[in-house]
Amino acid sequence: MPVAGADGKPQHAPDGTPLLRTFVFPAARAKIIDVWDVIGLNGTGSDSYEVADLFVPAERSFLRGEAVRRDYPLYRYTINGVYMAGFPGVALGIARAMLEEFIALAGAKTPRLRQSTLRDDAVIQAQVAMCEARLRSARAFLQETLVAGWASAVAGGIGINQRIATRLASTFALNQAREVADLIFHAAGAGAIYAGNPLERRMRDIITVSQHLQARQAHYERARHLALVWRLIDRGGAKRVGLDTGLPEQRQAARGGAGQHQLWLKAGAAPGRLAARKLGAQRLAPRAIGAVEGAHQFGLGCGHRSPGGIKAGVP
Repeated sequence: MPVAGADGKPQHAPDGTPLLRTFVFPAARAKIIDVWDVIGLNGTGSDSYEVADLFVPAERSFLRGEAVRRDYPLYRYTINGVYMAGFPGVALGIARAMLEEFIALAGAKTPRLRQSTLRDDAVIQAQVAMCEARLRSARAFLQETLVAGWASAVAGGIGINQRIATRLASTFALNQAREVADLIFHAAGAGAIYAGNPLERRMRDIITVSQHLQARQAHYERARHLALVWRLIDRGGAKRVGLDTGLPEQRQAARGGAGQHQLWLKAGAAPGRLAARKLGAQRLAPRAIGAVEGAHQFGLGCGHRSPGGIKAGVP
């Protein structure tokens, strides 16, 4: 939950991000509020809760992102890092189950006004092959990044390049799984829409999991910003990176600096932190803002410097 000071105002970390604190207490002290009335993943029971007059000792709470208390690779992952690993696994599993269910159906179902089964249809054969390729490629990309990430965690920490790769693999897997499910559900015909049909239930489940922010396609753009910018930066220092505003009337002036917005990116004092500042303009360009926002999505703190001093980072 957000941390507030004695004056009731939200507290922020040095990089400008809001402070969030997690509290651990017996479930019996909470009142469960049944709000999980959704179309899919009903079994997760993602309800809300409330507590009153509850005291939690300091040793049973921690700030999000604070230094780990146990020296073990798993605790070197950010919360977003854990989400990026978990959600695509659920989606890929649902899509795989749908594909296997459809293959069995294709061997037994003869569509109306047809004399052969679905599996004898050349279009269906090609669609099944494409679904198999999509699921396997998405799974392989995800596994590759997760294995590399774990190796980095064991070695001491997960770097920005690895976080970018994991975000790409996670988003790609979630969206590929949803697309495979859509194709299979449509190919299965009208029988798939009946309640109780395995394809119907799994379709509702994958719609639900792919609505999560982990599947947002905006992650592709943010990952592109960071991949292009961070590639120019080494661990030992910082380099200036020019980012064109993209506005036609300013493109020619960009070379002279008047219409160009730049970010100064460098490794901060804390591992995995970025300090960002604007050079020669009164506000960050849209593309520069995208880079800063993208950094936050990967668990990095960001801010920018104006003539008046350091501004708070993007929340």
